[in-house]
Amino acid sequence: MPKLAYRPDIDGLRAVAVASVILYHLDLKAFQGGFVGVDVFFVISGYLITRIVRSDIARGTFSLKQFYIKRFRRIFPAAGVTLAATLILASFVLSPPYMRQFGASLLASIFSVVALSLKNESGYFDAESQLKPLLHTWSLSVEEQFYLFWPLFLALLARNGPKWRVPLGIAAIGALSFGFNFPFGAGAYGPALAQLVSAGKHFNDGPASIFFLTPFRIFEFCIGALCIWAEAFELRKDWISELLCVLGFSAVLGSVHFYRETLIFPQRYALIPCLGAALLILGGRSRFLGRLLDNKVMVTTGVMSYSLYLVHWPIIALYKYFKADRLDNLEKLVLVGLAVALARLLHTQIERRFRHPKDGPAVENTNFFRWSLGSTALLSLLALSAWQQNGWGFRSGKAEFLVAGVEKSQDFKTEHYGGKGCKPPRCEANEKAPGEVVYVIGDSYSRAYYEGLKTIFPNQHFVFFEEGGCEFYTHSYVGSNTKHAKRCKSVKQRAYKEIAKSRSTVILTQHWETNSEETQHSDDPGKSEVKYEDPPRYAAFVDQEFRELRALLGPRKWIFIGGPPKFGQNGSPLDCLTRPFVQRDCCFTPIKRVKWHRQFNEVVGRALGPETTFIDPYPLLCDGQRCRNMTDDDKPIYSDYGHLSLWGSRYLVQRMKDQLAAGL
Repeated sequence: MPKLAYRPDIDGLRAVAVASVILYHLDLKAFQGGFVGVDVFFVISGYLITRIVRSDIARGTFSLKQFYIKRFRRIFPAAGVTLAATLILASFVLSPPYMRQFGASLLASIFSVVALSLKNESGYFDAESQLKPLLHTWSLSVEEQFYLFWPLFLALLARNGPKWRVPLGIAAIGALSFGFNFPFGAGAYGPALAQLVSAGKHFNDGPASIFFLTPFRIFEFCIGALCIWAEAFELRKDWISELLCVLGFSAVLGSVHFYRETLIFPQRYALIPCLGAALLILGGRSRFLGRLLDNKVMVTTGVMSYSLYLVHWPIIALYKYFKADRLDNLEKLVLVGLAVALARLLHTQIERRFRHPKDGPAVENTNFFRWSLGSTALLSLLALSAWQQNGWGFRSGKAEFLVAGVEKSQDFKTEHYGGKGCKPPRCEANEKAPGEVVYVIGDSYSRAYYEGLKTIFPNQHFVFFEEGGCEFYTHSYVGSNTKHAKRCKSVKQRAYKEIAKSRSTVILTQHWETNSEETQHSDDPGKSEVKYEDPPRYAAFVDQEFRELRALLGPRKWIFIGGPPKFGQNGSPLDCLTRPFVQRDCCFTPIKRVKWHRQFNEVVGRALGPETTFIDPYPLLCDGQRCRNMTDDDKPIYSDYGHLSLWGSRYLVQRMKDQLAAGL
């Protein structure tokens, strides 16, 4: 078999793939399906690796050892430099919780199991994932796992058997991989498999399993591999090649434009871009449309596509994290230019020199592997340190105490939430205090006042009724975002029944502005579903519901507390406050960011009338220009985007103490 000829159109197809991924990562609407660029890469790898192994087997020169050495020299140097550089940058940018997570991801990337790590943390399309600098390495781990078993699989199929056994075996394993996408994607086999073998736990969550894990992606490599046997047919006629290119471009670019993150992927949806890539492989040498792939710009981009894929996402993710806001078009353009420049440098100085020693100082395999082992060990130790040493919390200076024992933002909310110690749906504070009880009702925003009321009013007995996401209107209405409508109604009925037996004062507060955006569903035949999208109309709805609630529960004092200004910064308070080297001011939020919430409080307060005590937190936390996020002794007021922290609960209740005392 003659030596394999270089195909520039394949590098052009690589350029299409990497450009699709980069434009998708920049959140450009026209490229919302750009994640399929990874699938195109898998098809290309299936084709090229099978082509190389098949050719070596036919010539009798195939060696597993040499194959693995070449793959290692191709992948490791550029990846190692990228991981090391990203670690250095991350240590200057990421807060301890994110740095701790980064350390775990770095370890997973080094040992090619990042797909498992990401699958167990969150989905590829989750907002949280979009700030992980090593998110993109999941596809490299899939490719590396493919390289481990594929040449051995091909060699076994080709051994002492008819030629047709190889393509038939590839088609069979591809069909199995594709078929498994459906039951596992639905989570049908995961739990049963988990009971049989410990590895089965990795398949429990359906869509994430089939997206990240190699067994469910093998069919994409197989599609590329089968192109080798498809080339045996008469496909070189000009009109056939041009037609294949038309169909291939339509399939790939159509997927890039029309696909959305909501798809359960890969499943059947991956067939369109994968078959499109296969058609471009088969027709890419066409006279006219083939020029779209084998021109100088596309080939140059494709040749360094591996380096470009490696560097682009750490740059984008770390900058997104640093800015903590949306990117404008100029920033996106600059990031692309920076990625291309760094990729060019990485390709010429690292990737090409180690892959093709003639392009630079030759490094013998023995020395190469020694250096590789040493650098891997050092990088692994640093990653392990970041993971196990609390994300290097020492970088946060005086805010280090906030991250003690906290692995992620959700843990911070749980540990420092103002309602900690109050177990829903009913809890009490200061039970032994004399006098009549005061009821506090609402959702999780009301429970956040538990610490403050308990501490600032130690001689007052409080009873809290709370259900997360449950609006305390009349029995008739339940919001569309309420996950547990039956439980919400049950908690309200229990609360109202107990309250009706007394003449106790009631404090009502909840997540008012979010509730105003919901559709309120009614089970009362006399009331229809309502949705009030503007503050005045929703305030009228609140007033009407309150009138009915007051009639239901009888005469008593009522205190309404409006919504707090909220954190108002992108990201969590923990993340903002513990970033190293004071990247941005987290102590205050410009008033313009929370202006709508303030307006909402004002219109609700007016609608309720003078007979009800209404307390607006805004004047207590804001001036004309900004709202504070920190207490006087530099403790965070919020435990997440809007819930009061233990410190914030005490601080805000202290500031509204006189108003509360007058209404009690």
